[in-house]
Amino acid sequence: MKETRELLIRSPNFRLSDIDADNTFGKNRDELELDLTKLRSLLAELQSNLFVEHKNSVLIVLQGMDTSGKDGTIKHVISAFNPAWCNVVAFKQPTVKELEHDFLWRIYKEVPPIGFVGVFNRSHYEDIVEARIQQLVSKSVQKI
Repeated sequence: MKETRELLIRSPNFRLSDIDADNTFGKNRDELELDLTKLRSLLAELQSNLFVEHKNSVLIVLQGMDTSGKDGTIKHVISAFNPAWCNVVAFKQPTVKELEHDFLWRIYKEVPPIGFVGVFNRSHYEDIVEARIQQLVSKSVQKI
């Protein structure tokens, strides 16, 4: 089995079956918890700088199948952010109102404003990738 880090960094086309889910890069649980604590502190500081500078925004898209860890990532990592400057959005089945608009309308309205962090829990891939694959909308409508 190839080294996990090597697979993730050097090979954009890797197979999940090649990844050892138990690999902790040589660190034990206590070391990983300490690293996570440090990273949460850094995330909080970076978010504060983002808000104060008021020049950019950050959008984090967590994409994965059910039970892939998106909610756990939000609970353990994204929770480092100040909730006053962060919004987490989960895209479920489109509502009647959302279906009355173009296929990216519900995405546009959830993009974080300047100075804020936005998190898409489950991405809008159904609206972009699937629309292309299934040819549900013309290329002129996609505009991407």
